[in-house]
Amino acid sequence: MVSVEGYKNLTYNDFQRKLGEKLAGCQMTDMELALKVGVKSTATIKNSQRLIKQIVSDNVLTSLAQVIGLDAFVIWHNGKRYYYVSNNQI
Repeated sequence: MVSVEGYKNLTYNDFQRKLGEKLAGCQMTDMELALKVGVKSTATIKNSQRLIKQIVSDNVLTSLAQVIGLDAFVIWHNGKRYYYVSNNQI
């Protein structure tokens, strides 16, 4: 695991729960989110919310989190993904 000051490392499922909580309060449509995240399809936005397995890029998840106001990011280190959310939003 990579330690990042001010952020908590979460499992993918916990990261998705936090993302889902923020999305539930988001007033933007999937189309608006897709435009702001910079993807070509609303299907990518829907796929970014899969609870079982990550099928979108780390960049898409990180960008979506930023667009909806979740201080979070995903990194790839030594062949493994790590999911982080700010301690202020846990």
